[in-house]
Amino acid sequence: AAVNGLEVFDEEADKWYRPELRARAHWIKQHGSEIGEGAESTVPWHARYVAIMAGEHMQLCTRNEVPATVHRVVSAKNKPSRLSSPILLRGRPGVKFDADRYLGGTLGNPILDQCDNKTMEAIYTETQPKASQ
Repeated sequence: AAVNGLEVFDEEADKWYRPELRARAHWIKQHGSEIGEGAESTVPWHARYVAIMAGEHMQLCTRNEVPATVHRVVSAKNKPSRLSSPILLRGRPGVKFDADRYLGGTLGNPILDQCDNKTMEAIYTETQPKASQ
């Protein structure tokens, strides 16, 4: 975002982390300044990064394997207001989850391995708790 403010809580470190500042530092390290060269100069650095955070729905669907992201947005003093919006993404019925296409592979994650190349309906069915006998 053009206006910093997103903070994500890192439970292991027991502190708040600022992904926007990290993205800016990464861009500057790669390009030497906030402005790129040539065609890169037409798109600001902050428009090149996306923060994807798991929500409570993801936590429920994965039976707490993927916890919801604890986050907050803090106001920057003497800076413009900030506006953000959550987006809920749902897979279309019949479409198969393709880990290679969307994530670059399953990365050895057992949940992604279990879901790869399956429809959303199959993923839902296979990840439900088994009935007791």
